[in-house]
Amino acid sequence: MAASAPTTSATASGLERYQRLVRRDPLGWMRRSLGTQFWRKQRDVIYSVRDNPLTVVRSANSTGKTYLAACLVPWWLQCYCPAYVITTSSSWIGVKRQLWPTLRAVLRHAPCQELGQRAGLHQTEWNIDDQYGAFGLSPKKPEGWGGYRTENPILVIVDEASALDQEHRDAIMALVSDPRSRVLEIGNPLRCDGPFYQAFKTDEWSKIHVSALDTPNVKTGKLVVPGLATREWVEARKREYGDGSAWYRARVLGEFPEEGEDVLIPIHMVDAATRREGEPGGRLRMGVDVARFGSDNTVIQVVRGNTALLPIVTAREDTMATVGRVRAAMGEHGVPAHEVKIDDIGLGGGVVDRLHEMDCPVVGVNVGTKPADPTRFVNLRAELAWNLRTWIRDAAVLPSDDARLLVDLAAPRVEYRSNGMALEAKDKVKARLQGRSPDRFDALMLALYEPPRFPAETILFAENILGAGGQGNVAV
Repeated sequence: MAASAPTTSATASGLERYQRLVRRDPLGWMRRSLGTQFWRKQRDVIYSVRDNPLTVVRSANSTGKTYLAACLVPWWLQCYCPAYVITTSSSWIGVKRQLWPTLRAVLRHAPCQELGQRAGLHQTEWNIDDQYGAFGLSPKKPEGWGGYRTENPILVIVDEASALDQEHRDAIMALVSDPRSRVLEIGNPLRCDGPFYQAFKTDEWSKIHVSALDTPNVKTGKLVVPGLATREWVEARKREYGDGSAWYRARVLGEFPEEGEDVLIPIHMVDAATRREGEPGGRLRMGVDVARFGSDNTVIQVVRGNTALLPIVTAREDTMATVGRVRAAMGEHGVPAHEVKIDDIGLGGGVVDRLHEMDCPVVGVNVGTKPADPTRFVNLRAELAWNLRTWIRDAAVLPSDDARLLVDLAAPRVEYRSNGMALEAKDKVKARLQGRSPDRFDALMLALYEPPRFPAETILFAENILGAGGQGNVAV
């Protein structure tokens, strides 16, 4: 067997017999050639790809889904020649940094030395011969996928498939007209709409569900398979997400979220924002949600351009210590004072007053005041929350390694009243977060707040009437 093509020393009929054997026994071929072993759910997926044109898998994290998908690539290229494997994802980062590095590692450690040579293997393509190889395709240009249309068998692997839209699904289906072709869509179940979700509602697809609780490590309490979820991992995720949260359902149980129309920011929007690539530089803004003593945290959130940096989180500090931390963060990141927005209800008011006393013109924000658009929102808090939702949907780049930020963003719900949209009371959100306040949500929301700016001519008029010091003899 060679990396350039499946070969034997026999005739063409011998090659065909070899390919039939490989197709019939994928696990045997992978064990001999790749040195792999799989647990039960991974075997189910591999057999489904062998036997069914369309396979869709909703899976928790840390279940080995990317590894098994990578192993399917060289297997398929031994089943047929010529043939293609096409891989894509919800983002180009996902294409570059998930399946393809795993594929290179699988081939590098393969007992079959010819596969280990990896001729023609590059960052996101394995170009073996004409119409024969594997290629990672950008999800940004599905209209260009037609160049891979062929009469030969194609295996299409879609990672992060929950974000798949109908345009991408149509482009995939246009590639697999040959009855021998296969499609595997696999990912966390992050949204209750779209082609991935609908595939679980039809008989056209072979459907597989993989929970982290099913893995042998969790079932036995022992490290049976390195890299898979363990009982300790599950408990850590329970503490981070809360076992009643949409994130826990999706990333630990492999279940679709129970999201209604009252959810402000669905988790699929938050997840997509963690997969965007940020641009360097950009305007610097800061939001501060102040706590003092008790269970809540003080959170300082800096946003550079459209990228939210990891927040600075402290607990059980007095307000003067918070003043010092805010000033230090401003200096470290170069945030102008007028771009620092602080919730000045309650304890935050003392922080704002002290910073003003120190000649820092920070902006105190009372989220209970009137919104800029009173026809749509009950108060400023609801308006800022909706602006945060829009930013996350359209532009935000969020840190993927702050689980509490991601959970906070997906926690609040909205209420519709006769006078507009309101955010639910904070005690309801805290109950959903097991007693924890959504401090990170509030800090990020404040960072994005745009205070009203008076036009220059209005300021000049006021100074002429009242005097530059703001005092005047104007009858009121």
